[in-house]
Amino acid sequence: MATGTDTVGISEFAVWALPTHYPMAQLIGHFGIDGQDTLLMLADDRTAPFTGQPMAIQDVIDAAPDLVILRGGSINDLQSVSASSASTAVSNCLTNHRTILQRMVNGGLKVLDCGIFGYGDGSLANNSNPTVVRNALLQVNAGLATMAGSFGSSVRYVSPLNTLHDSTGRFLSGMTIDGLHLSLAGGLAQAKLEADAMTAWLGAGTGTAYPGTNLMLNAAMTATGAPGVTPTGYSAAGSNAAVSNQLVETIGGKTFFTTRASLPIGSSSVVMRLPFKLSGLATNEVIGCEFDFLCERVSGSTPRLTEFDARQEYVWSGGRITHYAGYSARATSAATTTAASLTGRVVFLPFKLPASGATFDSANQSDLWLNLGFGTSASSVVKVGVGNPRLVRA
Repeated sequence: MATGTDTVGISEFAVWALPTHYPMAQLIGHFGIDGQDTLLMLADDRTAPFTGQPMAIQDVIDAAPDLVILRGGSINDLQSVSASSASTAVSNCLTNHRTILQRMVNGGLKVLDCGIFGYGDGSLANNSNPTVVRNALLQVNAGLATMAGSFGSSVRYVSPLNTLHDSTGRFLSGMTIDGLHLSLAGGLAQAKLEADAMTAWLGAGTGTAYPGTNLMLNAAMTATGAPGVTPTGYSAAGSNAAVSNQLVETIGGKTFFTTRASLPIGSSSVVMRLPFKLSGLATNEVIGCEFDFLCERVSGSTPRLTEFDARQEYVWSGGRITHYAGYSARATSAATTTAASLTGRVVFLPFKLPASGATFDSANQSDLWLNLGFGTSASSVVKVGVGNPRLVRA
């Protein structure tokens, strides 16, 4: 039985924005640990001090994913290098990385190998000679590209050059929050690189993530009155933003509930809610949920997207469950992406409903929403929409 508030899902946008561009991608395990270099990635199972979560390559193999997205360049190998130590650090990083790949391939895994995203500028990019770090980064990435080819059809390399970093290894504008980690813009850009590589390698991933009988209420968006008005169970609201012109529209062959939001100078947000009820589901069942989204500038200035938050929330006896989407993040104004045009899919991780006699509390609110936050230097009008919602027994 749920007690208090249980929160599940991933709240770091840059780690799992992939379903935005490749909806069929479903995360079955996140084995990354902050601060690890390639040597630590080769450590034995649950070696101290990392006792609280899986960390060994065997854990990844045991999870039996269809594909591993390996972000193991690693900048942690290079963060403290000097001119005299850089060559050794590059060599050690590549040697360790080859061992990591070999273990995964020997375990029957396919690996999408991502290079080091970039270095600087930001508070954590604090090496006194960043040029040395960047040169080392470029050497590692070149080595990874060559290395991938030696593993035949089991490994593909994804280059961040000219998408996340420039020819010197320096992060491109807006791609990082602190000189090491990706921003909202960086997460989306990296996800697009991964999605393109997966499409070329594995085929298109644009179908529904959760096939089966759709249990979502009013999924076809039957209007409350004349065609073109707000459909039953859906709503749009603004915070410091005026929403209007709510419509049911066909866009790209899909049905969307859209609204236009007038954004003033400064910060504002738009929340789109979808109908979401679990009264027909039982304890211990596993559910899957997804929907499409769009955001595009209609007129005025191009706003910055400063928050992307998608979640499903519902009440069972004993407590409220908040199940975040595969990505949910906030960023500073210096680490955002523009919202001139943004489309994709929100795909929630599969979730097992509570057991131990818990029952759905229909007297309390359940919610499914998309919340977009904006920052503007001049007034703007944007169109925000949600569509193709699905709730299934996964």
